[in-house]
Amino acid sequence: DGGSGDAVPARRGALRGGAGAALAQVGPRPGAISRAEFFRPEVGLLDFVRTNLLRQRVALVPVPDISQERLRWFEYFDEDKTGSLKQEELVRALIKTYSLASDLGQVRQMRELVSAVWPLFDLG
Repeated sequence: DGGSGDAVPARRGALRGGAGAALAQVGPRPGAISRAEFFRPEVGLLDFVRTNLLRQRVALVPVPDISQERLRWFEYFDEDKTGSLKQEELVRALIKTYSLASDLGQVRQMRELVSAVWPLFDLG
């Protein structure tokens, strides 16, 4: 269906890696992408996401048990290997560790909890 000019809202920071550059190259309207741009074979955003998601670490390795392997757990979720967890990395880590992903209410609650206590621990 890529012929329509209808736009789909898009956030430039929503994807990692080269996605920001890819979004910058599509469409004349900042923050929006047309259906044609989204579905365009080989160069559209859909194909870009599919290609890049395949390169990301898939949870083939189970999440380390935080009560038994704290260091390994931390390293598992330190995606950029900086020796620290960013707020969003911590949120994802807790959601995965406690299997909350299927309950949007609990996901929202975890995000709010981390956001509320983050300033107490983020000394940087």
